[in-house]
Amino acid sequence: MALLPDTTFDIYKRRMIPVLYDWFMHYHLTYPTQTCRWGPKVEDLGYKTKYRAYLSEQVVDGSKPDTLILAHIDVLKPHVASCEAVSNWREKSQAPYVNIIKTVYHPGEVNKVREIPQHPEIVVTHTDSPQLYVWNMDRQPDRRPQSAGLAAAAAKARSSRDRGGGGDKSGSEPDSTPDLVLVGHEDDAPFPLACSAGVPRVGSGGNDKLVLVWDLADQVTALASTSASAKHSELKSRYRLEGHTATVGDLVFQPRGKDVLISVADDGRVITWDLRGGGGKGSSYMASQLQDAHGPGVNIMCVDWNPVDENLLVTGAQDGVLQVWDRRRMSSRTDRLFAFEVHRKPTQSQSDIIHVEWHPTCKDVFASGSEDHTIAIWDLSPSRLQAAEAAAAAAAKDGAAAAAATGEGVGGESGQQSSNGAVDGGIGGGGGGGEKDKEKSAPSRKRARNSGAKDGAAAAAGAGGKAGAAAGTEEIPPQLIFRHLGHRAGRVTDFQWSPAEPWTVISVSDNSVTDEYYPDGTLQVWRMMDLLYRPYEEAIAELEQHRDFILRGVTPTATTTSSPTAKDKDKDTVKANQISDVKQEAAAS
Repeated sequence: MALLPDTTFDIYKRRMIPVLYDWFMHYHLTYPTQTCRWGPKVEDLGYKTKYRAYLSEQVVDGSKPDTLILAHIDVLKPHVASCEAVSNWREKSQAPYVNIIKTVYHPGEVNKVREIPQHPEIVVTHTDSPQLYVWNMDRQPDRRPQSAGLAAAAAKARSSRDRGGGGDKSGSEPDSTPDLVLVGHEDDAPFPLACSAGVPRVGSGGNDKLVLVWDLADQVTALASTSASAKHSELKSRYRLEGHTATVGDLVFQPRGKDVLISVADDGRVITWDLRGGGGKGSSYMASQLQDAHGPGVNIMCVDWNPVDENLLVTGAQDGVLQVWDRRRMSSRTDRLFAFEVHRKPTQSQSDIIHVEWHPTCKDVFASGSEDHTIAIWDLSPSRLQAAEAAAAAAAKDGAAAAAATGEGVGGESGQQSSNGAVDGGIGGGGGGGEKDKEKSAPSRKRARNSGAKDGAAAAAGAGGKAGAAAGTEEIPPQLIFRHLGHRAGRVTDFQWSPAEPWTVISVSDNSVTDEYYPDGTLQVWRMMDLLYRPYEEAIAELEQHRDFILRGVTPTATTTSSPTAKDKDKDTVKANQISDVKQEAAAS
């Protein structure tokens, strides 16, 4: 089931994407993908910049081994792309801005990839096994079919599906040889993976309830060498952290540190670890813990640490709730700063939060991705809330005046803002009601990540969300400023803010649930229009510079200095109202 029907999505592409996005690139993937990651800049090409990127293919038909892919992606610079460039694409189209550079045949499907910050050509991968694999993507041989080409290989794969055949991944195409294998887990470790920005250090969590840390300092010279090794070596974990009582869901290192990390798990705990203590005993590395952070019996799926303000954390849970914390005050669930619930599937009251990530430079902004096929952008700045409250007060005043003039009461009650910043009841249903799901193991977690869609999601929020609420939808939290709907055919599996291009996001989806016979995926690179997040006065000042072109399609010349007439102002008012209507449609669509 797609997020939006074809006709509705076509209208959304033509009318809303040029208004809401400064840049939007869609690339259809032959197979589902579970992960994506930005790499370093390759080249500055004037109006665009070429970057490395890493992603994966889950080869479900067995026609070849699962793959780890190195690609080059061209990202257009701000205010360059035309309306046609961002909206003229189809579900199965492949944008010319993506160039596949290298394919590695991976031992098992790639669930997550993360780069070593000190050596971004070196990446670490998670699969459905206790081992982690380390790859130097510069020296790994390219395993793509050289003679037939990618198009022919994709056609061959489709032909295999049509015949109902599966192929044999263990047949004529052996797996690539990793440069290093990280060992120590006692059970599968499919998802939780993090790398330290301070030193070459890797952290992992698994079904064995353990958090393990490997120190690559002694290995990094050999790993970074350009000469290939025919045989991989193994490295045992240096730290074994014990304290969780269920499958570990996610972990993150302190942004500019090397010794402190935080993990979350299906036991509902948020645990802070300090590697400087412990004396070799697993539980003694525990610096602090918060139990039942999202409530009794609620599995916590993901966590991220604010890189600008290291006091702030965000967590996402199985029940679809996002919570923001000040880590200096985390003694109980009531200490949370904010709680939001907007990610929902159409037939259920909740949707697993798959990934959360803070903006790399804006301390108040973070993003969340979910099973509901959407990525939400949040702004916690006080000015955002103040502007929304002022708009709501003005709307209430206007409504009261209109009601007094007509002698009618103001119909309908809007949702009330709760003290922690969330909207009581959330989006699309009663808030928090119903029995929580029982604890999920990692296999069931993966099955849970293969479900659902969301209908009627908002395209943008903030002041527009207030208008959407007035039009009949439930009130949207004022901190929700944007919602990306591009992955309408599948669940969002991973995304990342670009470290080098502010507000530019890479995201991928797995479409295997919506199309079981031809499962595929999507890769998208997008950047929301800066007028949506810049200060109001600044955005208006820029629009005023282009007033004639926006409202009347007239390009001002050096000799055109006359002031607008009263008739022109009337036309301006009409067109401004039309633009307002479009924004309201964006919020309610």
